[in-house]
Amino acid sequence: MAEAGEELKAERRALQIVLDSMGQGLARLEADGRISFFNRRLLELLDVPESLMASRPTHAQVSEYLASRGDFGESFELVDAAGRDYVTATGNAQAPEVYLRRTPQGRYLEVGTRVLPEGGAVRTITDVTPYMLAQQELAAERQRLAWVLEATRPGIWENDLQTDELQINSRWAEIVGYTLEELNPVSSETWRRLVHPDDLVRADAARDAHIAGDVPYYECDVRMHHKNGHWVWINTHGRVHRRASDGKPLYMSGMHLDISDRVKAQEALNALNENLERLVAERTRSLERTLRDMEAIAYSIAHDLRTPLRSVNGFAAVLLESEAQHLSDAGTRSLQRIVGASARMGQMLTEMLEVLSVVRAEITEEEVNMIDLAVDIDHQLGLRASGVELLIDPMPHALGDPRLIKKALRNLMDNAWKYARDRNPPRVHVGFDQEKRAYFVRDCVFRRM
Repeated sequence: MAEAGEELKAERRALQIVLDSMGQGLARLEADGRISFFNRRLLELLDVPESLMASRPTHAQVSEYLASRGDFGESFELVDAAGRDYVTATGNAQAPEVYLRRTPQGRYLEVGTRVLPEGGAVRTITDVTPYMLAQQELAAERQRLAWVLEATRPGIWENDLQTDELQINSRWAEIVGYTLEELNPVSSETWRRLVHPDDLVRADAARDAHIAGDVPYYECDVRMHHKNGHWVWINTHGRVHRRASDGKPLYMSGMHLDISDRVKAQEALNALNENLERLVAERTRSLERTLRDMEAIAYSIAHDLRTPLRSVNGFAAVLLESEAQHLSDAGTRSLQRIVGASARMGQMLTEMLEVLSVVRAEITEEEVNMIDLAVDIDHQLGLRASGVELLIDPMPHALGDPRLIKKALRNLMDNAWKYARDRNPPRVHVGFDQEKRAYFVRDCVFRRM
């Protein structure tokens, strides 16, 4: 008998070790509601002292202890509706088969009760926190997806490529003016019947390219026939989600977006751009005609005025030369002014003709040696010959029309001479500003480095 008792104790110890190693909390409730057995995991999950459980408390006593510690929340909000009445009961209440509660630390515990045939029950407590957090994350993802679908209002389609079965949602049908009932039974033939024949060719090519792996997604803009008779522009896109082991596509899904308003806006913008381009071309042609007319008139005026101007200048010079002894001092000065003014006017007409010849000529782009050009202009104007101190710095070559560049540089050097000739001595400086990347002409004191 003693040996049998020792064997029984050994078996109970072994059983206790096994039960203590379980991931679930485990307890035995007797018929009177008292806890007669528990494992170590139950103490860890409930975070209760072993002395309390070893005193064979009733379920109500354990609940009272947990409630007094705040484990159920101020209003028992941490226990779901199925278990709230049970944990608040003061007597031997009927336990629900399963209920859920949260701990103040944020863990989720699933409490299960299995009634035994001989009376009493087995209580299990399982930490389901990872599962519950995953469910919450999934619910949040579903909510975000629902918000996206609500905002974009896409038509959803799912295509079984093996059976050619096509499943669509109500928005898919609504975009083309139908209800789901009106389109049933739905298959790939429904899609082919509604798509414009020209666009169907492009859509099939885009789908085949995706199935072949040439592009990561299938996408195409197509026209679909509306129930009311007009065409609706649709952007359809999706991808293959399941393939067989040999790579054969099995299942494909995607969505439709109604882009009719966008297409209409783009067409209106294209028409506006075309009209604007036409107006610009017409205005450009009109402006070119006007410029040509103005150039012709200006050229004619400048050219025709040279003859009478030469006559005025010639007669005034003859009078000064042959009739000087008969003229008063005032008359002589007046004739001198006439000669000077006519000479200046002749120079102005010459410059105008030069400008017109440059404007009328085609502009070319060549490399221009700016140092040689400045030296050539100096010879033409006779700056150094007239006593001007001219400094020409090393300069990079310029790229442009040689005639226009020469005319611009000549005018600048001539103007600089005019402003500097009252100085003693007059100075003109031609160079290149590296920081500003620009050529310059200055009528100032030289700044030597």
